[in-house]
Amino acid sequence: MAENLIVSEKTWKRLTPSQQKVFMEVAEWMNANWVEPNFKTLVDNLIAAYSKAGVKIHYMSRDEFDQWLAFAQKTAWKEFAQSVDGGQELLDLALEAMK
Repeated sequence: MAENLIVSEKTWKRLTPSQQKVFMEVAEWMNANWVEPNFKTLVDNLIAAYSKAGVKIHYMSRDEFDQWLAFAQKTAWKEFAQSVDGGQELLDLALEAMK
């Protein structure tokens, strides 16, 4: 996950509604005009480098991803939620972002 523009919750709460609106507009613009194009290039370079090195790349089907996610939630995600302050909330937000 990548956050193109972040602010602390304490600072966010001090912003006026119009300032929050501008912040969100800038964040959305940055995502569309910088994050997505640059990440695609980075991913393409990563795939090319691994392929050149002879690494076999497997693209997960939706079913495979769902199986991985279910396993991860029972293992690493469970541990993360228990050992990190606010960990479950972060995981819930990550799941929401995948929708």
